Amino acid sequence: MISPNQQHREPSAEEKLLAAVIQLEQQVPGGLQISVSLDLRRCIEAVEALFAEHDLPFKEDIVAALTPWLSHAEEGKTYLPPYQRLFAQVIQHVREIAEKEREARWRKMRRRRL
Repeated sequence: MISPNQQHREPSAEEKLLAAVIQLEQQVPGGLQISVSLDLRRCIEAVEALFAEHDLPFKEDIVAALTPWLSHAEEGKTYLPPYQRLFAQVIQHVREIAEKEREARWRKMRRRRL
């Protein structure tokens, strides 16, 4: 819950940095990479079913053309975990910096009161 004092407070430099890092991390199309492989797999299955049902030509050729694309999409998913792990470490690092900065401000305010 946000306290009344926090509602009108300008974000600190560390909080702005954290927001920028998270925004950048979300720009990488990891979800798109996953959905491309799922869409291609469904497309291949649909081609196989439709072409078999209606005895259409070039079924094997179309499946053969889509298969490398599917393999490429599947391979692309292997790049996501290392990327996500690294960004999680960066986000944690920025959060730690922000926490230290908040603690320093709190101690400074506390000393002023004493």
